[in-house]
Amino acid sequence: MPVKKMHLVLVISGHGYGHAAMTAPLINALQREHGPFQVTVKSAVPLAFLQRKLAFPFTHVPDETDFGMVNRDAFEVDLSASLQRYRDFHQDWPTRVRAEMAQLVALKADALLSNIAYLPLAAAARLGLPCAAYSCLNWAEILHAHFPDQPGIYAEMLSAYQAADIFIRSEPAMPMAGLDSISVGPIAESGQRRRDELLQTLGLPQETRLVLATMGGIRTDMDLANWPRIEGLHYLVPDLGDQTRADISAVSTARMGFTDLLRSVDLLLTKPGYGSFTEAALNRTPVLYVERPNWPEHRYLCRWLERHLPCRAITRQQLTAGAFAPEMLDLLQEQVSPEPPAQGLAPAVALLAQHLKLA
Repeated sequence: MPVKKMHLVLVISGHGYGHAAMTAPLINALQREHGPFQVTVKSAVPLAFLQRKLAFPFTHVPDETDFGMVNRDAFEVDLSASLQRYRDFHQDWPTRVRAEMAQLVALKADALLSNIAYLPLAAAARLGLPCAAYSCLNWAEILHAHFPDQPGIYAEMLSAYQAADIFIRSEPAMPMAGLDSISVGPIAESGQRRRDELLQTLGLPQETRLVLATMGGIRTDMDLANWPRIEGLHYLVPDLGDQTRADISAVSTARMGFTDLLRSVDLLLTKPGYGSFTEAALNRTPVLYVERPNWPEHRYLCRWLERHLPCRAITRQQLTAGAFAPEMLDLLQEQVSPEPPAQGLAPAVALLAQHLKLA
C-alpha cells in the first residue's frame, strides 16, 4: 500500500507579487530536499504567476482572505477602506477562526506555512497542526503603524501570529514587536545573465544601456511621456498602454523570465519592496527607487539596500515629471561589487523542515 504524502497548505498573501516571489525559492527548496509532498496553495496571486514560480505540481485555491492593506496603487494606501475591511474581518473573529478550521479539515491538511496570513495560523494551531509563518513583515505591525487606536484588532492579529510554531523573519525585515521571530538572510531567486540575447531580441546595439521599470504586482499607471530621453538608453516596462516611444519596449517583447531579465539589464527603476530589492541585490543590478515614506516598511528596506547595492532615491513627483535623469546617470556609472549578500535559504529550509515535521 502506497504511503500517503504529507499535505502542506501554503497560504500566500495576494498583496502584490512580493510575498509569492519570496516564498517560491523557499518552498521549491523544501520540496526538493524534503519532499515530495502534496501542496495546496491558498492565494489571490494569479495562477499563471504561481505556475511560473513554483517548480512542482500544486492545487490552487483562490483566496482573498489575506488582503494586507487596500491600495489605490503601488504607492498609496486607502486608509479608510483598509480600516473598514479589518473591522468587518474581525467583527466575529471566533466564527471566522472556526470557518478556517473547517476548511483545513476539509483539505485534510497535515501542516501549514503562511506568508503572512494570520487567520490560517490561528486555525491551524487550534487544530494542533504544525504551522509556520515566514515573511519580512506582519500585518499586525502594519495595522498598528497606521491605526494605533485599534488595540482589539491588533491583539487578535498578534495572538494569531504568536500561535505559529515558528516565525521566520527574512531580511530585510521590519522589527517584529511581540513576536519571538528567528532572522535569516534574504531569500530570492537568482537569474542568468543573458544580455547579448536580450539586446539581439530587442534589435538594439551592444552598447545600449537598459533600464527595467516596474512597480511590482499592484496596478500602477506610469505616464511615460515625460521620462528622460537619453541617447543609448532604452526602457523596458510591463505595459506600454497607448504610449509609443522608440526608446521604450514592453517587457513581453524580451521573451525571458523576470530574474534573467533583471540580471541582464543595467538598472532597475522600482518602488521599495522586498521582492524587487532582494532580487536586485542578489542579481547585482543597481536600483533607482521611488520613495514611499508613508509605508511602515520603507526605511528598513532602503537602509538594507544601501548597505548591499548602489542605489538612489527619487520622489514620485520626479517620476511623474521625468526629472530623474541625473540620478539615473549617476547610478549607471557606479561600479557594482560582484559579491551578493549571504542568502538565508539553507537555514530557513532547515527550520521549516524541523517545525513542520518534515525532517
